[in-house]
Amino acid sequence: MSRRNSVALAVSAMVDAVNRGDFAAALAAFTETPVIVEDIAPFRWQGAGAPSAWLAAMGANAARLEARSIKMTLGQATRIDVEAGSAYALFPGGLSLATAKGDLVSKGILTLTLNEEDGLWLIDTLVWSGPETAPR
Repeated sequence: MSRRNSVALAVSAMVDAVNRGDFAAALAAFTETPVIVEDIAPFRWQGAGAPSAWLAAMGANAARLEARSIKMTLGQATRIDVEAGSAYALFPGGLSLATAKGDLVSKGILTLTLNEEDGLWLIDTLVWSGPETAPR
């Protein structure tokens, strides 16, 4: 398997873990000191607790919106560059929320950097960029 494919699989595995509610697997997809930028306050998380704080913020946002279900989607990578033990990747993505008031959708770009550690690609930076979540 190519290193580019390994990067794509690592990102896909994290998204799949979040969708399954397997937060232990999702947290294991990150380096020890990642940076996460997302359109949910406080908008930026950094350091050892960043992934768990980010997931908690996503959960609080879902509760605020009275979401019955949430699903992250990941498209085919539009770019993956690998240099030594570092990678840069861009993926189109989306978020769908089913709420009591109607379905919401957000489409955007997931930008990541990853580091190869002990043969595994771990997410070191995750940035979500896109327009506001809107009714479907």
